[in-house]
Amino acid sequence: MNARVWGSVLLLTVVGILNYVDRELPYILAESIKKDLVLSDTQLGFINGLGFLVIYAIAGLPLARLSDRGAYSRVIAGAVAFWSICTALGGLCQNAWQLAFARMGVAGGEAGSTPAAHAFVSSRFKADRRGLPLAVLSLAAPIGAMLGLLGGGFLSHAVGWRATFVLMGLSGLILSPLVLLVVGADRSARAATDLVPPASIRGAIVQLLRNRSYRRLLIASSVLALATFSVASFGPAFLMRSHAMGVREVGLTFGVAKGLLGACGLLLAGVVVDRLAAVDPRWTPRLPAIMLGLALPFSVVAWLASGTTMVVWCMAVANAVGLAYLAPTISSVQRLTPPNLRAMGSAFLLLAVSLIGGLGPLIVGMISDALEGDLGLGALGRALFIVPIAQAFALFLFWRTGNDFMTDSHTERAGEDAH
Repeated sequence: MNARVWGSVLLLTVVGILNYVDRELPYILAESIKKDLVLSDTQLGFINGLGFLVIYAIAGLPLARLSDRGAYSRVIAGAVAFWSICTALGGLCQNAWQLAFARMGVAGGEAGSTPAAHAFVSSRFKADRRGLPLAVLSLAAPIGAMLGLLGGGFLSHAVGWRATFVLMGLSGLILSPLVLLVVGADRSARAATDLVPPASIRGAIVQLLRNRSYRRLLIASSVLALATFSVASFGPAFLMRSHAMGVREVGLTFGVAKGLLGACGLLLAGVVVDRLAAVDPRWTPRLPAIMLGLALPFSVVAWLASGTTMVVWCMAVANAVGLAYLAPTISSVQRLTPPNLRAMGSAFLLLAVSLIGGLGPLIVGMISDALEGDLGLGALGRALFIVPIAQAFALFLFWRTGNDFMTDSHTERAGEDAH
């Protein structure tokens, strides 16, 4: 594989990092925003969870259809510019509704980049060689989360949450023209998508849902996302309330732990899934189940332990598995979908993940508000017990997905693949 393609992969990873930095900012800034705009946990859960993710899901489908026509660079470049502007506008908001609409704008922009990046990689790498480049792309999640928590924490302490939004948003505008220059220069990436015209959105969804393994992956990933989004949205607030940590301390300790474990887990999963897939492709969807089994004890201890250091690292482990599953899961999706539906396959997966996973922060916020009268600052920790429950259910579903994976795989069935 030539250097230009890997250069495109690395640039798309940087784009993804910015994506997650902008997504992470409201989490570390949640307490400051809550006090300044006088918000409840339920309102925070809606803004950072369901409200953001519903728009993310809906916008992803039409943008994925454009990507499946080979318009990778244009979709991603436009998405970067739009979400960066909306991030900056978040710093000007004066109430909950304004902030919600600004974050929805960020979601609409961010929806375009990830499916297009997945389709680009799948058009350039063989099925049993996609794990590593997809893992490199997915490194954006832990690195972006770490930088978002670290940078958000320190910038907020120095200049306030409003200026933090503005500065981080404007910095993203630099990447948009770079994507057009680097990714757009690799015209051969369109070869696989030009073979067959893309289906309509409705027809594509019907075709995707006919695949039983794809349906199971959809549900498993969505349930796991419910847990992961809950930790991401309320993890920093939990540490501040239950363990009396400051915003900079949370950004430094939890941000670093979350970033390191997430990055290591993703790279390991990317390498392991390629090796396992070469022996038996059924291990591709089953690898997330194994990771969840190892992470569940930490996910339980995170909300019970009294030692701050132990809690931080247990939370990081619980969060890491919600990131490490991405490489084997997206690799599985790309095996299950034909070349002209690969971006749509990722986009519809993200739609389900967003709609169901987005309920997590909202549910946690509602439970926390309901228990606050009896438990005070301890209410949020009890509400976060939905995390290990959801992870246990996802474990079962991921393992079951492997049963019919060989039969349902498009590349195994039709022998089609991109080179």
